[in-house]
Amino acid sequence: MSHRPIRTCVACGKKEEKGKLLRITYQDGKLRWDERMRLGGRGVYLCPKRECVERLRKKRGRERLLYCLRQQIPAEEVEAFLEGLLEREEQWGRVAR
Repeated sequence: MSHRPIRTCVACGKKEEKGKLLRITYQDGKLRWDERMRLGGRGVYLCPKRECVERLRKKRGRERLLYCLRQQIPAEEVEAFLEGLLEREEQWGRVAR
């Protein structure tokens, strides 16, 4: 039996296998969706559900995201990133294994 890493969704707190979650990281001064889960640096995991992305758009969710990433990012930049992530929702299933 092989070991499968478990991660926690930053929005809802659900524990899931790493490959079934989306990974968000902050690299080169920008928030990035780490589609292949290969980018370096601190990252957070997120369920591939619209509800979880919507939770991060609220003030407390945004604060939790920034706390976990250990970064100070303007609210407008976070909102623009999350909006772009929602626009690419159909791609989430191809990434989550």
